[in-house]
Amino acid sequence: QTSPISSTAQLSSSPTKPRRSRATQKDPVFGRVRGAAKGSQSWEIVRDRPVPAPRNEIAESTRRYRRELEKIICRCERLGEETGCWLYLAAQHPNAHENFAHYTSRRLTLDWIPTLDTVHNETNKLFVSLQRSRRSNAAELSADLIAKEAALSAALAESSDLRSRNQELKEQ
Repeated sequence: QTSPISSTAQLSSSPTKPRRSRATQKDPVFGRVRGAAKGSQSWEIVRDRPVPAPRNEIAESTRRYRRELEKIICRCERLGEETGCWLYLAAQHPNAHENFAHYTSRRLTLDWIPTLDTVHNETNKLFVSLQRSRRSNAAELSADLIAKEAALSAALAESSDLRSRNQELKEQ
């Protein structure tokens, strides 16, 4: 006869789960964050999860951007309040039809210097220039496509005309 204690222990034991991979400096399972730096020096930050694939749908991408950016700004505010750090964040979605989003920590606002206005204005110029360049490239590509489609239509019409004339000559 088995004791009640040992049978209870058998019931509560669960199958062991495989250990989740944990990223470390020595073993960055998901790689390192690209684009991170401290000053002009690269900053090797280990990713704690894989980078998701880019979203191809513009509407889905824009929704994700807005939703996640709000969370990021909330985290920035908490970090700024908890630590009293100077924090400035700026972001712009390439397909946005609105101004760039930004956050300035309370400490940075309180310790304001004119350079902050310069940084903000230059950031605005950066995003406006990127959007204009992107739209300009799109407009050029669109115009080029229209011209090539017109040339193709003309060539197809000429080819059809030549075939029918060739057929007429064969029949004579």
